[in-house]
This record gives sequence, structure tokens and C-alpha cells, in this order.
Amino acid sequence: AFEKAIHVGKRVRSETRINKGSVSIGSASVDLAEDVLGTLEGKTVVIIGAGTMGTLVAHALAHRNVSAIYVANRTFERAEALAEELNGFAVRYDEMNKYIACSDVVISATSAPHAVITSEMLRQIMENHENRNRDLLLIDIATPRDIEEAASDLPYVKLYNIDGLKEISDRNLQKRMQEVERVEEIVEEEYELLKLQYKRQRADKLIAALYSQIQDLRIRERERAVNRLSSKHTLGDFERQVLDDLTHAITNKVLAEPTKTLRDAAAEEDLDFLETTAALFKLDMK
Repeated sequence: AFEKAIHVGKRVRSETRINKGSVSIGSASVDLAEDVLGTLEGKTVVIIGAGTMGTLVAHALAHRNVSAIYVANRTFERAEALAEELNGFAVRYDEMNKYIACSDVVISATSAPHAVITSEMLRQIMENHENRNRDLLLIDIATPRDIEEAASDLPYVKLYNIDGLKEISDRNLQKRMQEVERVEEIVEEEYELLKLQYKRQRADKLIAALYSQIQDLRIRERERAVNRLSSKHTLGDFERQVLDDLTHAITNKVLAEPTKTLRDAAAEEDLDFLETTAALFKLDMK
């Protein structure tokens, strides 16, 4: 059953889009950054906040091949713990400006009751680093807001907030919900196959016992034939192999149709037929 569950999961992931698109705000923020920039490969990212949301962001970034991840948090030890998970760098809260200045993306997710990044702070950062030659992407997923709305008026600054991310998350969730019917169909198909497999196992035990019984009979009769022939003729390896192949072929052909019939009976849950067959050949069904 465990292997079947893994198989069903693989089918669902390969045949549907149920796991496509992020539905958590943290993951959606990383998807948004990738969409805006085209790629996050080689980019420098600053995460402000090492709580639940910041941790989701960090884990979503882990496999995007970014150049560096800096984590800033009021409690430096929490920043260190999260940065260590990602092979990133912890940043002291009062020093984050200089890291923002050299970053491509800033994702802020604190629980502060006020803005932690002001438009004036960003204006100074951008003025003091005119040689950046690239935009600064700010994504604010905090409630209340971490970044002043006026920051979006600054040149070379792009600001997105949680409202836009909720739209992305809701849209992705809706897309996933559209896949649910197909997922249910796959689960139902595999469930029917599993039931059939369990039903046929009843027959398989019976068939194995029948084959074992007939195999013992085949070997005994083959040896009788060898002994009788050997009393009149000298039998070489070739003749013995011919006898073995002959008895083997007869056994397989005789049992082919009964095997199919027993499996069909098991699939149809015809237990009376299986029990009658077991009694007829004195086979153990347990």
C-alpha cells in the first residue's frame, strides 16, 4: 500500500498541475521576484525578518541559485539560525542598509507595528550608490506594511506589497482547485487497480500451490520415464534435457487456462469457485 501511495503521488504530479504555482505568500514572493527579474540566478537577496514568513521566503530561495542571501532580524541570533540553514549570512539590524545598497531584491516580512524601511532611507541608499546601474526590487509581505508606499515613487525602485501577492496566491490556488477533479480520477483509477490486485492475490496463492503440486508430480514422472528408458537405452544429457523440456511445456500449457480462470474468479470475488478448486486439488488457500 505504501508503494502504491508513492506511485499515485508520482502520477498526480506528472499528469496534473496540482503542485504548480505557489500558494503561500512567502513562496509567492520569491516567484514574483523571479518573474520581475527574469531569473534569480546570481542575484543578491536581503530578507528582513526571521519569523515564520521570513523562513518560508528563505526556504523558497534555497534552490534558486542566488549569489547570496542576507538575513536581518532584530534578534541577531534568530538571523544567524536561519542564515545557517541556507548557507547565507546574518546581518545586524542596524547594519542592513549597507546590504540593501548592494542587493537586487529585498523581501521584508517583519512583525513590526511600523515601517522599517522608509522612503527617505531608500532615497539615501540609492543616491549614495548611483553606480548600481540596476533597479532595486522591494517586496513587502508584512502586515502592517514594512516599507513606506512612497518608496515606489523613487527612481530605480520597484515596490510590490502583500495585496498583489495575495492575488497571485489566490490565482494559483484556483488553478490547483481546477486540477482536483483529475486528481480524484487518478486516485479512483489506482484504487480500483489496488482492489483488483488484492483480489488476485487470493488466486495467486492458490495458483502457486497448484503449480508447486504439479511441479512435484512432473519431476516424479520425469524421473520414472528416465529410469524406464535408462533400463533399455543409455540416456545422455541431451535426451534428459528433451524429457525435462517436454514435461515442463506440458505442465505450463495444461495450467495456462486454469490460471486465467482462477484469476478471473478472484477478480469477480467468486470465492465458492476458489474454495471448490482448492478442495478438488487439496490445496491450502491460507
